[in-house]
Amino acid sequence: MDASGVINQRASPLNASSKGVIALISSPGDMDSFSSPSSSSKTVEADMDDTSGCIIVRSPGATLGSSSNAAAAASSIAGAVVVTGVIPSDCEGIGGIAETRHGKTLYSIFSSKLNSDESLEKALLMVAVEGTLEEDENVIQDIAAIFKSCAMSVSGKEDIVLEDLFEVQIVSVTSQDDAAMVMSTAVAAGVRSPLSQTSENVVSAITQAYSTTTSSTDTTTSALLCDDSTLVILVPPVLNYPPGNDVLTDPSSLINSVRKQQHFFKTHWMAMTKTHSS
Repeated sequence: MDASGVINQRASPLNASSKGVIALISSPGDMDSFSSPSSSSKTVEADMDDTSGCIIVRSPGATLGSSSNAAAAASSIAGAVVVTGVIPSDCEGIGGIAETRHGKTLYSIFSSKLNSDESLEKALLMVAVEGTLEEDENVIQDIAAIFKSCAMSVSGKEDIVLEDLFEVQIVSVTSQDDAAMVMSTAVAAGVRSPLSQTSENVVSAITQAYSTTTSSTDTTTSALLCDDSTLVILVPPVLNYPPGNDVLTDPSSLINSVRKQQHFFKTHWMAMTKTHSS
């Protein structure tokens, strides 16, 4: 399936198996440990893994200029979602992963999940970082903040949290063995897919999911990423610096404070956007 949702007429029907479905969400144009030389970075592709019997769906993620309905469609039918192409600097800068294209990808994934049947089994979400990540707790907090903003915008629910719908793992990938471990973990969770108990055509399921997510994700992602120059103006006057820490000699204090204020700003911006649009 291409970026506009058009199915390749030569595509053969691919029925779901009891081993379930996993989705690999890549960064357009980037090669990573999970990239297939024969696959395209611009289309959604599905095939059965000969070894495990699990259906593997490969889909492009978002760019900074657009959201990712393809990622949303692929993730909505998967029991495990692996976001690839993330590098340590995507997670460690001011604003964290939320200020990158991966943040937009995650927003699309969350939007799709929130628009689906929430009674479905909790999906596994793995963020594969290409390199060594010293601290993953901040990444999880950033992802939780993206989910919170999305939940308030899409469903208006303030009490739903990331852990209600996803099991989140942040993994460092520094070798092919690490990549193989990630794939093994994802395949094991593939049975959480809503298609694992059916023989439904996977291609048809993706197409249907794409058509339903196209109208919902594009209108809700505009407030997710804030312009860096705007943050420079808005954030410093309201920073709450930790007592006893001089941000001039302790840059980590400044970074953590900025992150907290960004999370606050994003959450309340989404709430105000929803209030004024209703």
